[in-house]
Amino acid sequence: MNRKATAAAGVSVLLAPILIAVGDQFRMLATASEEAGNLQEWGVEQAMADFLAIDAHRGAYETASWIFYAAAVMTIPALLVVWRLAVHRSPRWAWAGVALGVCSVAGQFVHLMGHFGANQVFSAQEDLEGAAQLLVDWEGNVFSMAVFAPYLIGLLFAPMVQAISLKRARVIPWWALVAVVVGSVLFAVLGSTPVVSTIWAVLLVAGFAPAAALAIRGRNEEAEPARVEQSMQVV
Repeated sequence: MNRKATAAAGVSVLLAPILIAVGDQFRMLATASEEAGNLQEWGVEQAMADFLAIDAHRGAYETASWIFYAAAVMTIPALLVVWRLAVHRSPRWAWAGVALGVCSVAGQFVHLMGHFGANQVFSAQEDLEGAAQLLVDWEGNVFSMAVFAPYLIGLLFAPMVQAISLKRARVIPWWALVAVVVGSVLFAVLGSTPVVSTIWAVLLVAGFAPAAALAIRGRNEEAEPARVEQSMQVV
């Protein structure tokens, strides 16, 4: 990467979690309405209720879809620049982080089509019950679940492993690693809610901020290890 590309990738490290959190707010705005009902179990009835909510708030749901799309795109340069910052001093963790990052990217695009794309199309059908049954069968299919798995694996584990690689490479301090781990665990345990999604994004942005700042300033970690350590002390 040249200096401008590295700086842009550093910005993407911060933008990716922000976009995910903002997109999640729009998604919940569309699907947590009165039309969505309050059923306890996932099934045809809840799917139909979700379709009604999406149709009633289509603008918010389509906005969420495009924001999640942008987040998936931002994840690509983000994982590359994190790998670049860490690979010289922590190669094993850096490669593990990029592998999980690839899972995250692939999973996000699968999620875009299997969730947002499908819901947009199904919610516009006249036969909502038939569309709901198709969606339930689709999501219950073993192959569909296997294809969806990288999304969860990447979302939950990629940030933690990437943060570990950056800490071992002396790019971020301990508090930054703790912030990323806490945010990831909080999201895994409590799931997606307006408050949790916001806290998750704040903690990830805070945790990766020292690495992003290093990339935005255009410092080369491999060529200038002493200056990297000095920048860490400043952060």
